[in-house]
Amino acid sequence: MNTIPANEVKAHFSAILDRVDRGEEFILTRYGKSTAYLGPSQRPTTAEAAQAVTDLLAWRSKVTSRGGVLEPGETIKSLISKGRR
Repeated sequence: MNTIPANEVKAHFSAILDRVDRGEEFILTRYGKSTAYLGPSQRPTTAEAAQAVTDLLAWRSKVTSRGGVLEPGETIKSLISKGRR
């Protein structure tokens, strides 16, 4: 969990909300003391987390069996875009 001063939150609110939307959590501080928590409004369910782990393990075994090489024509950028759908 990240700690961030309140004045920095005010200056970069949109960027911080984007990070929260991706699942990051923040403790907001004022004058060096913890003041508030900022995090996602909905946490993944246990079933969603279990499915994510299953998907990652399947991907890992697929990549390991191929020697860690991407599919022909596959790029890191395409993988990132595919994950955002």
